[in-house]
Amino acid sequence: MNERLLLRLPHRQMVFTFPKVLRGFFRHHPTLYGQIARQVYAMISRFYNAAAGCKLHTAAVIAYASAAEFARFNPHLHAIILEGGFDLSGRFVHIPQLDLARLGQYFRASTVDFFLKCQLINERLARNMLQWDHSGFSVDGAVRIPAGSCRTREAVSQYISRAPISLSKLVVEDHAATVLYHTHLQPLLPHQP
Repeated sequence: MNERLLLRLPHRQMVFTFPKVLRGFFRHHPTLYGQIARQVYAMISRFYNAAAGCKLHTAAVIAYASAAEFARFNPHLHAIILEGGFDLSGRFVHIPQLDLARLGQYFRASTVDFFLKCQLINERLARNMLQWDHSGFSVDGAVRIPAGSCRTREAVSQYISRAPISLSKLVVEDHAATVLYHTHLQPLLPHQP
């Protein structure tokens, strides 16, 4: 991805998460990942166009993840998004800042609307979800990838394309016929392999 796909321009890693009430739908309707990813791309494009005051062509690599640190089902999206885009003359317009609070509100509203249109949720739940103080939706854009940093671009590319379970965190205990999964919050004890 780093060598063949990403431009040598500034990018940002973004993570889009969903509330628990919607997570089960991804288990039973895996095509939702692609549909929501297209919505995320369109949303970012609209934000960039508004910030630049003109039409920009931007780029993003969006990958879904089905689990988080504890290997529990937790569908979310990881994205590497170009920080800006190209105008009609081919000039790159750098947009280093996005209003993440506003982007998060828009992500929530557009996702709820999408689930409502797909008839996966009813209008009452949709209205309630839009009023929740702690919605469960989030947009994190803390990781920036500078234009000249091949190492950061490579690391983030590997991170978003990784398997949901790390083999280095698995320990097989033959004597007990069990498999243990450890995280940074529950490291291996010194006497374990």
